[in-house]
Amino acid sequence: MFCRSTFTGILLIIGCAACVDRITIPVPTPAAYPVVIDGFISDEPGPYLIKVTQAFDIESKSSFRIPISVKSMTLRDNQGITDVLTEKGNKGFYYTNFITGVVGRAYTLHIELLDGRIYESKPDTLYPSGVVEKVYYTFRQTQRSNGTTEYGYDIYFDATSGSRNHYNFLWKFNGLYQTDIPCCTCLADLVNPVPVVSNDQLVHEGKFKGVKAMYVPVTGWTFQHGVYAKVSQRSLSRQAYDFWRIVGAQLTGTTSLFQPITGKVPNNFTQIAGQETPLYGLFYATSSNSNGIYIDKSDVPRPEYIPVLQLSPATANYDPTKNTCQGLFPNSITLSGG
Repeated sequence: MFCRSTFTGILLIIGCAACVDRITIPVPTPAAYPVVIDGFISDEPGPYLIKVTQAFDIESKSSFRIPISVKSMTLRDNQGITDVLTEKGNKGFYYTNFITGVVGRAYTLHIELLDGRIYESKPDTLYPSGVVEKVYYTFRQTQRSNGTTEYGYDIYFDATSGSRNHYNFLWKFNGLYQTDIPCCTCLADLVNPVPVVSNDQLVHEGKFKGVKAMYVPVTGWTFQHGVYAKVSQRSLSRQAYDFWRIVGAQLTGTTSLFQPITGKVPNNFTQIAGQETPLYGLFYATSSNSNGIYIDKSDVPRPEYIPVLQLSPATANYDPTKNTCQGLFPNSITLSGG
């Protein structure tokens, strides 16, 4: 793939003893590649971040995105408040200055690109988040096909909607645990990368009851100390709900994090001016609430259910280049050491 606009085509020479055929294949200029928007406003304290990237080879599993700057970006509500966002820190990272999300108000994002293309999002209403009232668990043991037994916890939660007849939510589940390895102390996360949206079938008497959030396995890593299971609930408008529902469905069927950002996913932007080019992603308004529960290693019914870790410089498979927080746990940070 060529990314420079000076290339107008690729010259292919098919040679044989008697002829040379020239075939010109058009290569789109960078302006023809779609822009991707990722961001939201909430009723939590700002500033709020909007990311702008440009997607290349968007229909491929090997697609990639690069951050880009824009000419201007403004965010306004339906009460006449307008905030001009500022690019700070990283290229393509735009932050609000003073606007704050308010439940009941609708928000519109206006973007003008450097090449003159202008896009505007449809107004998105900020609904109340409801309350994650309770997070709880049940212990489970499962017989594997090889005759061994797996132990773990199923995490459940109950939540209110916060608004009558509005049950559109985005749920995020995290399993945070501290673990100690020879180099350092890590904080790792069993986060599920697939977006999970609410389902009306889980509503009982106006509340979500007994919704299964995640599964936490009992391993030597997770229960060196214990696991904090966290449930977050974000309110969504109908258009935002449809976006995350389709993204979740696509992520379930692919290993590419970029594949969902395709023409198959709806967006809430309208192009106002410039060369007609699709824009992907979503800007939405949301309110959030979270709750969690800590499962200590002493809560595991029997100590022998927790496997003994064999990770030290004395073990045969010890690799100091891999035995780092990020090397062993992709979703982790280093708390100390390292």
